[in-house]
Amino acid sequence: MNNIKLKLENISKSFFLKKVFENLSYEFTPGCYAIVGSNGAGKSTLLSIMSGSISSDSGFISINDINLTKHSVKAKRHISYVTDEVLVYPFMTGKELLKFICAAKKSEISSETEKLLTGFNIHDFMHVCFSEMSLGTQRKFLLAASTISNPDIYIFDEPTNAIEQSSREFFINYLLGIKDKKIIIFSTHDKELINCLNAKELRLEKHPIHQLIS
Repeated sequence: MNNIKLKLENISKSFFLKKVFENLSYEFTPGCYAIVGSNGAGKSTLLSIMSGSISSDSGFISINDINLTKHSVKAKRHISYVTDEVLVYPFMTGKELLKFICAAKKSEISSETEKLLTGFNIHDFMHVCFSEMSLGTQRKFLLAASTISNPDIYIFDEPTNAIEQSSREFFINYLLGIKDKKIIIFSTHDKELINCLNAKELRLEKHPIHQLIS
């Protein structure tokens, strides 16, 4: 798709009467974007809203001109979201995770997925349960699985956490290879990651109410 975009329009969100965002607007087009800010600024909340995992209180999000609230299933076909937490059943193996996501997305293991499995060197863990993997290996499976269905938009929460340097460098190079044709949005405290990807920094500020400042 040539007209890839993710658009936030007047997004507001509160938790227990505490406002997190109010009338937050921004339009993302292909490239890398780093959501930065202090702890508690709402970075993970914003990523969850953009991915459709949680809803905003008002405003709307469109994915390639598809309203994420009204046409959730259709819009989410264009998104891949990897959280900072590993939300996988501990008894599930690496291969079972990939098969599960393929079934959910009605897709198959792609050449891109294979590229990440090989680059991360995790083929030997295909039949290992998540409970027996290191945190880094778990996260590498989730990052590899994010390429299933070849999404237009990648949303990552602290993507390089717990990953060793060689895999980190491989993943950065992979993102550099796709950044001109995909939207890549990630939260991070890693300044080196931002610099390596030449990502546009969008700072989430608390004053007066959380806003994205580029």
